[in-house]
Amino acid sequence: MTDILRSLLGMGLLLFLAWALSRDRRRIALRTVCWGLGLQWLLGILILKTSFGLKLFDLAQQAVLKLNEVSQIGAAMIFGPLADATALSGTFGPENAFIFAVSISATIIVVGALSSLLYHWKILQWVVRAMALVMKRLMGTSGSETLATAANCFVGHTEAPLLIKPYIARMTQSELMALMTGGMATIAGGMLAVYAQFGSNAGFPDLAGHLVTASLMSAPAALVIAKILIPETEQSQSAADMPLDTPRQTANSIDAICKGAQDGGLLALNVSVMVLAMVALVALANAILQWPQGLMGVSDPIKLETVLGWVHAPLAWVIGIPWDHCTLVG
Repeated sequence: MTDILRSLLGMGLLLFLAWALSRDRRRIALRTVCWGLGLQWLLGILILKTSFGLKLFDLAQQAVLKLNEVSQIGAAMIFGPLADATALSGTFGPENAFIFAVSISATIIVVGALSSLLYHWKILQWVVRAMALVMKRLMGTSGSETLATAANCFVGHTEAPLLIKPYIARMTQSELMALMTGGMATIAGGMLAVYAQFGSNAGFPDLAGHLVTASLMSAPAALVIAKILIPETEQSQSAADMPLDTPRQTANSIDAICKGAQDGGLLALNVSVMVLAMVALVALANAILQWPQGLMGVSDPIKLETVLGWVHAPLAWVIGIPWDHCTLVG
C-alpha cells in the first residue's frame, strides 16, 4: 500500500510540475489528461493482471530474448570469439565476458533490419495505427501526433516521423511538442533489445517484458505531458483524420533488409561514440571536481555521480524507486 501511495504522489507531482510549466493553463484539455491517465492504467492492468496480458508479456519477453540470441549468432560470424561470452570469460575472466560495441551493435543492426522488413510489408504500420486509433478516439488528439507517438513504441525517434512525413511541415507547436515528447518517453525496438540483454546478463531474464509494458504505457502518458506543457491553441491539419497512405521507402524485401541493416549500423555507431564521449567527459568532470579536494587532503573525494544522485534522489523516490537505490538512480 505504501508503494501505491508513493506512486500516486509521484504521478500527482509530475502532473503539477507540468501544469506549473504550462504555456497556457486555461487551454489544457481535461479530456486528454483524464483519458491519457486512464489508458495508462488500463494498459498496465491488461498486460500485468490478466491471463491474456500475461501471455502477451511472456511472448514479448521470449521474442526479445530470441532476437538477442540470433543477433549473437550473426555477431559470431563477423567477430568470431569476440562475440562468444563463454570464450571471453574463460580467457579474460567473467567481468570481461561482454564487449559493448560487439554485442550491442549486433542487436541494433538485426532489429533495424527486421523493423525495416515489417515496415515494407506494412505490418508495422497497421499495428501502430490500431493503437493510435484508440488513443485518438478517447483522448481527442490529432491523427498525426497520435500516430507518431504510437509508432515510437516500436521504432526509433527518427523513423516514427516518417509515418506522418507529409504533415510535419504543417504541424502546430503543440503537435511538434507531442512528437518530441513521445520519442523521448518510449523505447525503440533496437534499444529495448539492448536493455533487455543488459538485464539478462545481470540476472533479470524477465526485464524485456517489463520494458515492453513500460514503453506501451508511456505512449498515452507522453501525450498527457505534452498537452499540459503546450496545449493546442491552433487549428490542426490532421485533427479529424489519421494519415493512412504511407508510401514504401524500399523496392523489395531484400532492399528493406539492407536499408534497415545500414540504418541500424549507423545507429549502433552513434550509440558507441556517444557512450564513449559521455563516459570520458564524466571522468574529466570528476577529475576537475576532485582536484581541489585532493589539495585539501580529502580521502574519499565526492564525484559528479554522487552530486547528481543527491539532487535527483527525491524525484527517483516519488516515481517508485526504493530509497536504498534512489541515489544510484538519481
